[in-house]
Amino acid sequence: MLKEVSSKDVFILYKYYICPMKNLKHLTKYFVKYKWYYLSGIIFVSLSSIFANYQAVIVRKATNEIVLGIHQHTFEKQQFLFFLFYLLGLSIISGVFMFLMRQTIIVSSRHIEYDQKNEIYKHLQKMDKEFLKMQSVGDLMNKISEDVGRVRMFTGPAIMYLTNVIVTLISVVSFMIHVNLLLSILVLLPLPLFSWAIFKLSNKINVLSTSVQKKLSDITSFVQESISSIRLIKIHDKEKFFDNKLSAINEEYSEQFVKLGKTEALFQPLMTIMVGTGIIVTVWVGSILLSKGKIEPGNITEFVMYVYRLTWPFTALGWVSALIQRASASQERINQLLSIQPKIVSPTNEIYPIQGRIKFENVSFTYKESNIKALSDISFEVNKNEVLGITGRVGCGKSTIFQLLLRFYDADTGKIMIDDKSIKEHNLYLLRQNIAYVPQDAFLFNDTVFNNIIFPEQNESIEKVIEVCKKVDIHDTIMSWPEQYQTMIGERGINVSGGQRQRIALARALIKDTPILLIDDAFSALDNETEQKIVRNIKDDLKNKTVMIISQKISILNLLANKIIVLKDGKIIENGTSEELLSQNGEYKKLYDIQMMRKEKVS
Repeated sequence: MLKEVSSKDVFILYKYYICPMKNLKHLTKYFVKYKWYYLSGIIFVSLSSIFANYQAVIVRKATNEIVLGIHQHTFEKQQFLFFLFYLLGLSIISGVFMFLMRQTIIVSSRHIEYDQKNEIYKHLQKMDKEFLKMQSVGDLMNKISEDVGRVRMFTGPAIMYLTNVIVTLISVVSFMIHVNLLLSILVLLPLPLFSWAIFKLSNKINVLSTSVQKKLSDITSFVQESISSIRLIKIHDKEKFFDNKLSAINEEYSEQFVKLGKTEALFQPLMTIMVGTGIIVTVWVGSILLSKGKIEPGNITEFVMYVYRLTWPFTALGWVSALIQRASASQERINQLLSIQPKIVSPTNEIYPIQGRIKFENVSFTYKESNIKALSDISFEVNKNEVLGITGRVGCGKSTIFQLLLRFYDADTGKIMIDDKSIKEHNLYLLRQNIAYVPQDAFLFNDTVFNNIIFPEQNESIEKVIEVCKKVDIHDTIMSWPEQYQTMIGERGINVSGGQRQRIALARALIKDTPILLIDDAFSALDNETEQKIVRNIKDDLKNKTVMIISQKISILNLLANKIIVLKDGKIIENGTSEELLSQNGEYKKLYDIQMMRKEKVS
């Protein structure tokens, strides 16, 4: 039975103490970076602890002097003041070193927190779209906020207090043994039992802490998703449903957190018992030794102070242990994120001009996350000064072509060439710098109209912005707003209409002025008169560019496209000019007829 318990304890020791340190090994580079801060902090911690512990020696001497003075009627007020100022001086010195300790170790932990958040954010920016689509935004936010915060509690308070614990323990025990070995042994004898209890409590805290962190991630994800879709929730009158759902998740979180709180609450009573036991042993055994003349009266008060000083190390030991285990659980989640490398990387950092000739050769692609085949054996070419129109029914694979051109994904088979060079051989960042893209669902930042438009080109003037906005027929609308170009758009463009959002996004793409322009259904929310006006205004801007336009509106393709491809089920079923496709009486002609019938009904 003893062997079985021993094996189990070894396993617990490995799982909850050795493994956590393995997870925290990633932080070594930060400790090296701020090594002088930490080394200075450790010195300050040690000095602060030693000066604090030496106060017990002064109390012993003062007690002996007081007892002797009372017996001999020679005690003077000046002696009391001397010891008082002596203790005050030691407290001040200890406090100064404690202040310096916090200014080094705690400040370093804040620097590490800053560095680690930047590391995670930069890593997320490098990740490809396939990875990001599979992740919960709330969970990623939790990693960069809550998890990093828990790691900071290890790099700051945990290290500071652990150093304090070690120095205090060594110095106090040394002082105690120097005074009386027997009394020291008797006072220290119960401590291994308390250590074992702390060890067990820490294990339970680790399990509960991990569960609490997981529930907190669920709450963050749910709230983020709910706020993002708040208009949809209101439209369908589902506020109560989502309230109840959040309440259920909060209830689960509350139950786990209460369990964690109850477990952590056992520490204080445990420490109280430990202090009480130490004081009882000190006074009882100390009185016996005093009566035999083996110790001085001041040794009893000195030992009582040492007992109180020992309370902190054993209290902090459990608290620090919990901090380390929580930090380990959080760092493990961070390590798992950082260990995932992007599948799409830039093969070179070379800088060179891009003309913009695009060629697809037998390209096929299937979305791995859903196993949906989006494109099958697609081939086409677009040269500079040409506008290629792409149309087809919903879900035929139109937008996927743009996703592959931007290298959000890589094709499964076939080749995508830009300037007769495989897209996989191009500098990824240079390639994206040379492509202006208007997405189907235009994203606007919670910023001013001006800043949203100059987003890709931060040095553009207001005159240039006004010129582009006039071309996309949004200038007069902006000037009618109270703050004009300084009007705040709101999160995800909530303060503007769908048509206004599309025109601002189009202005953003035009101001970038790149050799390749990709427009994905950017006229869907516009009326015929506005779209016709914009098309006439931007025609000259499309010269000397390679332009690809996805649109369900045949009228747009008629006005802009030199040639058109029609997709169905991921395949090109028709291609040619608008006139040629209309004469074929195929899919393109069907789409045209449907739209013409709608116009006639409206008119």
